Amino acid sequence: MIAIHKSAAPPVLVHDGEEHATDLCAAYDADPDLYVNREQKMPIRRLIYASEAVKAALGPAIMASAVIARLVSQRPTLIRMFEHWRPKSSSRQGFEEESIWPGYYWLAYSWDNLLLSCAFCNSSNKSDLFPLEDPTVRARHHRMRIEDETPVILKPDGDEDPRNHITFHMEVPVGLTPLGRKTIEVLGSIAQRTRCDLRIWRGSAKHGRYRLA
Repeated sequence: MIAIHKSAAPPVLVHDGEEHATDLCAAYDADPDLYVNREQKMPIRRLIYASEAVKAALGPAIMASAVIARLVSQRPTLIRMFEHWRPKSSSRQGFEEESIWPGYYWLAYSWDNLLLSCAFCNSSNKSDLFPLEDPTVRARHHRMRIEDETPVILKPDGDEDPRNHITFHMEVPVGLTPLGRKTIEVLGSIAQRTRCDLRIWRGSAKHGRYRLA
């Protein structure tokens, strides 16, 4: 896992994104059951969060490998996709558990919630996985507080430097703290599930933190 710093949010997220996020919240308030029961999907606009301006702001530096993990796989994994740290459509605590609908729709255009990932990591691996220390406090809609959540995996652009939590013995990641060990455990379960060789990228430990222009 690499640690990154992002620049200011692109105007398209500040203007169009915030406006449409308000519309999504209003749609949920009008009929919550419609979305909780999956009778209708939240009409999240990919053209906003996946715009060229957002892609340019996130930058190519973090795509030397996936943000979430480095996958050594025979599959073509380096197609860039937008990763929502808190999943926008649905979420779940573990691979064997049912997804919860809707996801964090109100954060679909949040700059703090956007990263770049390879296609395989985003769609096939992390997907809507977002494990919490206490899943009973998971924010199920925009009127709940994400501040009450404690994710159990490191966030690449978060306050915690991965180097303080994970080190490496050769190519093998070693957890230094409970958070680091849990991150390795969660990503390790992804590797086992997908039958590929996963290593958390050594960029942050070896080369330091990256800054996006």
